[in-house]
Amino acid sequence: MEGGAVGALTHYDLRELQKGAMKMGLFTNILSRGIGKSKTGEAKSTAFLPGPKTFSIGVVGESHYQSAVESICGGRTDQGHEKIVEAVLLHEDNNPYDSKAIRVDIQGNTVGYLSRENARQYRKRLEKAGHKGMTATCFAMVVGGWDRGSGDKGHFGVRLDLPKNAASSHRRQDYYVYVHKDPDGNVFYVGKGTGQRAWSQDHDAVWHRYVSEKLGGRYEVEIIKNELKEEEALESENELMLKHGDRLLNLGKPVGAMTVNVSIDDKGKLNFESVSQPSDANTTDRTTRWEEQSRYWELRKSNKAFIAATKPFEKTDLETAAKRYEEALLKVKENEELGWRLARSPGLRGEYENFPKRGDIGLLNRLILCLMKLNRGNDAKREAEQYFAAFPDDRDTSTAKAIINRLRKTG
Repeated sequence: MEGGAVGALTHYDLRELQKGAMKMGLFTNILSRGIGKSKTGEAKSTAFLPGPKTFSIGVVGESHYQSAVESICGGRTDQGHEKIVEAVLLHEDNNPYDSKAIRVDIQGNTVGYLSRENARQYRKRLEKAGHKGMTATCFAMVVGGWDRGSGDKGHFGVRLDLPKNAASSHRRQDYYVYVHKDPDGNVFYVGKGTGQRAWSQDHDAVWHRYVSEKLGGRYEVEIIKNELKEEEALESENELMLKHGDRLLNLGKPVGAMTVNVSIDDKGKLNFESVSQPSDANTTDRTTRWEEQSRYWELRKSNKAFIAATKPFEKTDLETAAKRYEEALLKVKENEELGWRLARSPGLRGEYENFPKRGDIGLLNRLILCLMKLNRGNDAKREAEQYFAAFPDDRDTSTAKAIINRLRKTG
């Protein structure tokens, strides 16, 4: 968290005001900053609204004010920001698109608006408390805004710390549902969380690869629903995931979608554990998926048996052993290609997944030993080159390093 003064208030003031907020009604004890006169001569107050320090209300439309927010933060940093500032909430009755709009300014710059729903709830609360049209301030947190080079730049977001129920008709809860959008407004990720989760960089490699390579680090965060119970957030998240389907990068699949459970063991091999399918899943797709999975396991099982039956030939017939090992390697390549296809997620996520490319390094080692005993050094080098081209992630294994060193010594 960045230190220093927040507008005219210090962090000491923040702590004291948060304590005081627990003892106050919603707007019955607003902290007045000053009373002035409007052009019509009516008294007009500006008040500070102390919140519960959750920063649970998201500002919308901030994607149009990124330069202003960046200026407020003093530029971008490698890690981004979690900067506390003071925001001003202004009634924008002359807004041509929404006469009930509530504009949010920070340090004299517009950074966005309350959502339509929140703006209307906020106005109702003010009016009910006898402060219709009042300009108010509250603490805000600016998040995001990282720049790690190579186009990896994060979107700035703004969260407001308003009193309980000040701008939402929901009961105060910790959870919200959010989406990540590309610059064209297309949703590519759906999530739920609390606090700063929507702006967090804690995502898997597929998300980072897509944001960096496809979007150049530019995307928008939008809070769809907030102040939810966890079960409500889960339900809303699931509905959004079903709605956007294969256009999402989400690893988990929503209830009602077909999934294949895939795991990678400590040797980097793909394992398919089970398939969960809804009753209304497409019968043809379901049958094809099962057939391919069965084929994968049958190929893998039969090839292991074939390799085991080949080992005795190393002592009696090296030529036959080498030929059988070459056949087995071709089967490994065929089967792992099928495995990668089965493991890959459908739609957008599948385009950016990068599963480890591993084969059977032990099998390659047996073949290389046979070929070298047969004085077929060039064939051994060719087999190794072809293998590592197909399974590059096996290069970092101790067996691979031993094979490479052995081949180097042959000249």
